[in-house]
Amino acid sequence: MSISDRYEGMELLQSTPTGEIYRARHRTLGRPVLIRTLDTTLLEPAELEQIREAVVKTAKLVHPNILSVIDAEFGAEPYYVTDNVVESLKARLGDSRVDVATGARWGLQLLRGIDHAHGHGVVHRGLSPWRIHFDQVGSVMIADFGLTTVMQDKRTGTTAIEADAAPYLPVGVLRDPSSYSDRADRYGVAAMVVQVLTGAVPEGTAVDVRQASGPIPDDVCAALGKLLGGNASRADLQAAIDAFKRWVDAVGPVPAGTQTNAHRLGNGAPSGAPAAVNAPKAAADKAAADKAAADKAAADKAAADKAAADKAAADKAAADKAAADKAAADKATADKAAADKAAADVGAPESESGRPRRTGSRRAVASGAQPAVPATSSAPPSEDGDRVKGKLNKYASLFQD
Repeated sequence: MSISDRYEGMELLQSTPTGEIYRARHRTLGRPVLIRTLDTTLLEPAELEQIREAVVKTAKLVHPNILSVIDAEFGAEPYYVTDNVVESLKARLGDSRVDVATGARWGLQLLRGIDHAHGHGVVHRGLSPWRIHFDQVGSVMIADFGLTTVMQDKRTGTTAIEADAAPYLPVGVLRDPSSYSDRADRYGVAAMVVQVLTGAVPEGTAVDVRQASGPIPDDVCAALGKLLGGNASRADLQAAIDAFKRWVDAVGPVPAGTQTNAHRLGNGAPSGAPAAVNAPKAAADKAAADKAAADKAAADKAAADKAAADKAAADKAAADKAAADKAAADKATADKAAADKAAADVGAPESESGRPRRTGSRRAVASGAQPAVPATSSAPPSEDGDRVKGKLNKYASLFQD
């Protein structure tokens, strides 16, 4: 059965010296997978058989740090299928290092994965950052067992080593590729762990801790140095696992809300002399950091509350001023209306009865006519007559004016 009969949506991710890698989806299950095809024109029959044997053995390995093989076909178009992954260690690391807490965890997972394979008689034969991956939850996954980085050129009959893989091979294998064994796997995994911690592939067996982002325990450095000797046993690998386990327990969990791929640091100045990690100190540092974070949160809340109270007071003061200004404006309007009315009342003459005098009298004055004065009798004036005469004289003087 061909690949297309079982898988769909194939997307080419990478071309390699042995074939191609695709991301695809299982037609029936809808499960995302990775498919690695093997180019028979580039591989000798013996090499294909070696890969087939490694794939079959890997399919039997069950470990959280080994990428599971879930399907394979070694007929006319050989390929094998694994679970899907997010990205390679090379893509995530780039040319940087990570913080020591993250590096300790990645290193422990790499060491445990390769030790599990060796315990079941499976040698990787081609460890490099391109063949280490991360799954959806950030766990390290070792992939491509049996895909050696030492290739036989069918046209020339010469042996070649993938250029990118050379830094992860011990000197003995570089000189004689046929000498590759599980000891070369241990060298390769140690070289990658050192690169994760320091940002550089080691030269020799010494770990340049000055390039790390923080202190690396002495027993971890010693264990890595032993693996980098190129002749380390499985017991040496297990001793390294124990050292990394103590280190991971000491540094504690990765702070909540952070991601391992966010812990990259540039290759900067040395962070200080190496020192053993002290578990109580690490716990105390974490408690202090937590308290500082809580204090900052409380201070931020108090500042926010004060700002809200100040704004409310300012808003109330502004509202009170607006109300006072409106009241003053209303009073000024009322006072002006009262003054205008009083002025109008004063400027309008009234008759004796309180009503405005008639305009006919004004016309008489304007024409120069004198108002008629009633004739008086010769009889002595009575008190009432005197009062009437006085009023008439008063009105006459008004018209004359």
